[in-house]
Amino acid sequence: MPPINYAPTFQFTDWIDNEDVVQAGGDRGFNKLFNDLRQELVNIATVVGDIANAINQIQRLRHVKALPAQTIGPGAISPEIDIDQYAESEVPPNTQKVYFTSMTFVPPATLGQIETFTYYKPGAGNTIRVTMQFKNVGAASSTFIVQVFSLA
Repeated sequence: MPPINYAPTFQFTDWIDNEDVVQAGGDRGFNKLFNDLRQELVNIATVVGDIANAINQIQRLRHVKALPAQTIGPGAISPEIDIDQYAESEVPPNTQKVYFTSMTFVPPATLGQIETFTYYKPGAGNTIRVTMQFKNVGAASSTFIVQVFSLA
């Protein structure tokens, strides 16, 4: 998304009493009118900046990893698969990134019953290592391809 910007561009040269045809001073003079207008534009710019900051805080969907086809027999569980690693400083205290999957079952397999487990473990330095396992709770083997996503 391109940045949202607004900067006041209105410029005004003050009127001079007894030289210009209009009254410059006073509560209803053009000086006050145009200075008030300029301040309003500054206020609008501030609000637009706040909106831009809020939009930039919205999390975006991020594709993390495409896993090769997995085949898991009935009642079996896959080995742990490395998914991601990130610095603890990337998220607020006491929170973790959220990961979710999209599975495509490979024919001739029928729609399987696969449970996904996500693990968060200490990594090198101040990082979090993310792994996943898949368990087939169905009665038949399942072959599937997994796409892993996160909110960035």
